[in-house]
Amino acid sequence: MTGMSEATPLVGGESTRLDPKIAEFAVPAGSNKFHSEKCPTCGFEGYVNPTTPDGKHTWEGNWFLFRDHLSAKEYKISAMCQECQNSVFDVDDPSEPEPEESYGEFYSSVDEDDYLASRQEDMDR
Repeated sequence: MTGMSEATPLVGGESTRLDPKIAEFAVPAGSNKFHSEKCPTCGFEGYVNPTTPDGKHTWEGNWFLFRDHLSAKEYKISAMCQECQNSVFDVDDPSEPEPEESYGEFYSSVDEDDYLASRQEDMDR
């Protein structure tokens, strides 16, 4: 499993191996403020009995897997799975290049020391 978009839910007691990059951000289903074991947006029920990459440990029950700490924290607030969070918060595909900033030339032309000195003068007034 290389990314959440490629992950598919498992049913019927099957297990899935956790990607070591996201295993740290696995959250048991139902550990949100609503105590809901399903994503309220899409109905996903989490991954059943996921195992560690080395296969030595299986977590019992359903788990939701997240790409980072912030996403896991959002689950505890909204109960949304990673895919729904991505769509709601309009997360771009990391493989797409970032658009150029329209203010880049302006900010690069400002000397940081001059700017900080002028801000200090404004605060001293």
